[in-house]
Amino acid sequence: MSVKPESEKPDKDMLVSRIYATTIAPENYDSLMDTIEFFVSAGKAAPADLALDNHFQTALKILNRMGRRRREQKREDALVRNAPGPTYVTTACGRITTMNNAAKAPFPSAPTTLQDLNIDDGVLARLFGWMNHDNENGDDIFIEPAMIGEPSQSSCIIARRLAPLNDTVEEKAEDFEHFFVTTVELRFCPQRAQHFLAAFELTDAEMDVAIDLANGVSPTDIAKKRKTSINTVRAQIKAILRKTNTTGVSDLVRLICGFSAGLTAAINATREPVSTDSTSNLRQRHMMALPDGRQLFWVEQGDMTGLPVICLHSFLYGVDWPDDAVEALASKHLRIITISRPGYGASDFVPAAYGDDLLDIVANDVRLLMDHLGIERAITMGHSIGSVYALRFALLNPSRVAALIGVSHAPIWRDEWLEQLPKRQRIIARISQHAPHLLPFVTRAGVALIDAGYLEQFVNALHKDIPIDAQALKRKTVFDAVAKGLEHTTQQGTEGFRRDCPFALTDYSTSARALETPFHIIHGEYDKIVPLRNIELFAEVVPATRVTRVKDAGQLVLFSHWQVVLKAIIEAANYAN
Repeated sequence: MSVKPESEKPDKDMLVSRIYATTIAPENYDSLMDTIEFFVSAGKAAPADLALDNHFQTALKILNRMGRRRREQKREDALVRNAPGPTYVTTACGRITTMNNAAKAPFPSAPTTLQDLNIDDGVLARLFGWMNHDNENGDDIFIEPAMIGEPSQSSCIIARRLAPLNDTVEEKAEDFEHFFVTTVELRFCPQRAQHFLAAFELTDAEMDVAIDLANGVSPTDIAKKRKTSINTVRAQIKAILRKTNTTGVSDLVRLICGFSAGLTAAINATREPVSTDSTSNLRQRHMMALPDGRQLFWVEQGDMTGLPVICLHSFLYGVDWPDDAVEALASKHLRIITISRPGYGASDFVPAAYGDDLLDIVANDVRLLMDHLGIERAITMGHSIGSVYALRFALLNPSRVAALIGVSHAPIWRDEWLEQLPKRQRIIARISQHAPHLLPFVTRAGVALIDAGYLEQFVNALHKDIPIDAQALKRKTVFDAVAKGLEHTTQQGTEGFRRDCPFALTDYSTSARALETPFHIIHGEYDKIVPLRNIELFAEVVPATRVTRVKDAGQLVLFSHWQVVLKAIIEAANYAN
């Protein structure tokens, strides 16, 4: 690790400044983490430093008071996704917080404000006035014709106030007004005219007149444009009214504009990618009440009548396997059953349960779930830190374990390994070991970064020093699985993650020697969080251990090379039978 010159080393004032800067603007999280690492590694953030600790505690209270925003973004996306035409959710100052694909399509890069839509100035000013309650009636809806875009097109803006979007997990944030804004194109172009002509059996001449009427041209001007008499135009209008069963020109214009808007909606809808969630029937989420009153949630993936595999999830990456892996599980008649441990997902916390007590409680939860499902014996798998939980379950319930698999981790630790961790993991490990009183704020600030829409920044910081995993994250199925996992981990906050942190820095290899069912560990050759040499040392300490080395894989091997894990499960099932 490089040493900074004294002039570049952060002082306490800088740390305090970055604590509060991150509280207000979560995108400062990476700078905060760099500063914290220096203080923790230098021993400057000791528990005895009450003034500094008070700043961390105050900032944590502020974050909790501000509340969570993650669910807000989900609701915004759902609102615009279900709208047929170009639609936006905006703030009162015109900042666009989300939009649908129909809204993005006309622009080379997505607009960020209403001003980017090239709405004529007068209409935009009246829209902002309405948004900021400058109207006497306080109407909840705004409708006004407008020229929009380049080149300008005759359109209509429809906006309405939204109910508060915040639906927080922690303490509620102050409600900020948001607006649903959609645009309807009123101009009737020749391409759409052909559909209208065919629907109402108009002649070409009648269709031309109808288009002019829809675009606001008077009958007199139509006659001049067509170089014909006004009587001829009036006769054509009468024929159009009769064929369209409308009572007058105004009624006809409404019909034409409605037809145009409906056709636009249909076109936009068919441009949207069709969601074919082929795994929706291959994932089932369940809940049961435990004897102590807690609620335990779990997910089953694959073939719901297939061979059961009990899975203990990782720190960050949750219970969901990639969609293509779930389809493969079903085809191989495998049923992955993953509980959400206390404090993860929707499962209740166990008050004041840490360390060995927590491991024992989770082992008992797994046993109770197996009893509930009528499963006497199953392959047991631990993903990442889940291998520690899998080890404890196998030690306490050896007769219930048909095979024992670990993925991306072995329950072994040596303190000298800490300095060899990738940067972000090293920072968290140092805080866990040397300044655990800082962990609540640090993890809560990380959640705020994700909630604020910086998921990619958070994920990239975790993996930027792990090239093989950074490459894997470019695959949509891998990134989506990681994103779902982070949502699972942070659903209730970060307490579950914090209670798990010490397990990664604790050596359980001696107790692993007592296993009746040996570990089969599947590990990426280029894993930098848990280097392969750590796994090989575990295999030396626990000689019955089998290790499968996965080429071109890192810590994310379950998501990037799930086929190897699937093969190991099938082999274990065949051997057990």
